[in-house]
Amino acid sequence: MKLTTYWLAAVLTAPVLAMAQNPAVAPHAVAAEMDMARQLAAQATAVAPVAMAAAGEYEWAVQLAKQARSFNGMAGMGALAGMAPLAGIPGFAMQASARSPEARAARDMARNAAGDYSRGSRALDKRDWAGAVQAFDNVIRVNGSRLDGALYWKAYALNKLGRREEALSSLAQLGKDHPESNWLNDAKALEVEVHNASGTPVSPEAENNEELKLLALNGLMQTDPERMLPLVEKMLHGPASPRVKEQALFVLAQSNSPKARAILGQLAKGGGNPDLQIKAVEFLAIHGGKESGPTLADVYATAKDDNVREAVLRAYMISGQKDRLLAAARSEKSVALRGQAIQYLGAAGARDEIWQMYQAETSPELRGNLIQAMMISGMSDRLLEVAKGAKDPKTRKDAIQGYAVSGGNKGADVLVSIYSSEQDRSVKETIIHSFMMSGSAKPLVEIARQEKNPELKKTAVQTLSLMHSPEATEYLMELLK
Repeated sequence: MKLTTYWLAAVLTAPVLAMAQNPAVAPHAVAAEMDMARQLAAQATAVAPVAMAAAGEYEWAVQLAKQARSFNGMAGMGALAGMAPLAGIPGFAMQASARSPEARAARDMARNAAGDYSRGSRALDKRDWAGAVQAFDNVIRVNGSRLDGALYWKAYALNKLGRREEALSSLAQLGKDHPESNWLNDAKALEVEVHNASGTPVSPEAENNEELKLLALNGLMQTDPERMLPLVEKMLHGPASPRVKEQALFVLAQSNSPKARAILGQLAKGGGNPDLQIKAVEFLAIHGGKESGPTLADVYATAKDDNVREAVLRAYMISGQKDRLLAAARSEKSVALRGQAIQYLGAAGARDEIWQMYQAETSPELRGNLIQAMMISGMSDRLLEVAKGAKDPKTRKDAIQGYAVSGGNKGADVLVSIYSSEQDRSVKETIIHSFMMSGSAKPLVEIARQEKNPELKKTAVQTLSLMHSPEATEYLMELLK
């Protein structure tokens, strides 16, 4: 299971940035994705300060909160893509501490396996075959949720290294341990390639051939798309690299041919391996818009892999299908997927629906998701309302953190009032840190002057020392006199 707090922009803009850096992809092909990517990046940047504050990295949190409020253009999106690894820091998901230690341990293991799988995929794209083997071995060792995919890509990388017997062994394990896996067709094609290559040294020309395939795909897309389709379909079902297959999918998605749309829809419904299915779902949403709704709904209803179902929820958000997201957020049986749908509702700006759901929800974990959705959609007034009225200290803390990111400093007086009446020390510490994230030094100086608790006063002063504002500097100078 993935982190319920999802880095929307990092996930959705990373493929766009990769395409922009790929000489085989024409600039006009990337332009269609950029507006959507900018919007999502702007929304998701707001999550970063909460991540850093939760990890104790308060100076970073201040800087990232400033980025969230002043976000504009591709420079911010590039910065966000670079911050994506921060999603793995402890305490990032607001609702995480509501889980049992066993649940948190399972979540952390799943998160690490997902991270290793992503690292392995990136290593394949870079042709770092040894690095890919190591990353996928880590997934296999912890029995990650994408174990069958890890076995396949490990075999693929081993074959590239010329370690044919080990590659065949990994494929044999895939067939034995996962007899119903959707990777089996790919595995059979790769097994044929491995046998054919046995006794043949690894050739650099084979690597150059992949670059040529990427260039040829792009050229055919623009000159002879109908002739291209059988070749693309063969490539998608063969032992090509993830990079080549993703480019082939992109070519399909760009085509207006009914046959191309049919192939893409078939892949989205599971006509290939799960990695390919997730990419097909994503491209279907980007290029099909709301017309992709019936196909995506069919995929969501029939998919057994939660990674695929999560991809569909993300696709609903991309294609503006708020009603379908709302249905999942209200009726999905999986708490993790419901939480994901709720947060995507935040990105879709479904403010009224989010507030209605919050008032009716009893699950602490899902209420945490709803607070994050409020933060993503900029519901600062509602977050203050929760901060003032929630009975659970953790809910109050979550709301205060969310407000600090989405509301700036317009409610500083309200937070000071909450601080004065608050009895829970951890909530008071959260309020102190929230002033730092919003850049509000003046009310924090007021708190530091009046605070009688030595530890809380120390926290306030320590926070002020990181803010580098005139009010903070003046107060710190007073302490030195």
